[in-house]
Order: sequence, then structure tokens, then C-alpha cells
Amino acid sequence: MDGAIADASQAIGYGPSEEESWLNRAVAREQKGATKEAIADLERFLELAPEHAQAPAVRAKIEKLREKP
Repeated sequence: MDGAIADASQAIGYGPSEEESWLNRAVAREQKGATKEAIADLERFLELAPEHAQAPAVRAKIEKLREKP
């Protein structure tokens, strides 16, 4: 997971407007248990691509993650 996070972070560094990189890092962070960081990345994804085909699922994911203890 750390490798996936590092790869996505590097891609974000090259092009911070690349919404897919934010989404990829969010998934990796969630799998690692870094819920707050995953939510932040998902929110950034939505800022960059509010009309993206995956936006509704991402919004639902944010809500689900916020409900986690």
C-alpha cells in the first residue's frame, strides 16, 4: 500500500489537477486505514471533477467513511 500511495503522491506532484491520482491515493489510503486522509483526497477529487462519472459513488464513499468509528 505504501508504494501505491507514493506513486499516486508523485503523480499529484507532477500534475495536481489530475483527479484520477487523487482518487487512486484515496483508495490506497483507505485500504491502509488512513480514513481522514482518504476523505481529504476524495474531497479534492470532487473539487477537481464534480461531474465525473464516479462522483456520485465518491460522495457516497465519503459519507460511509465519515460514519466509521
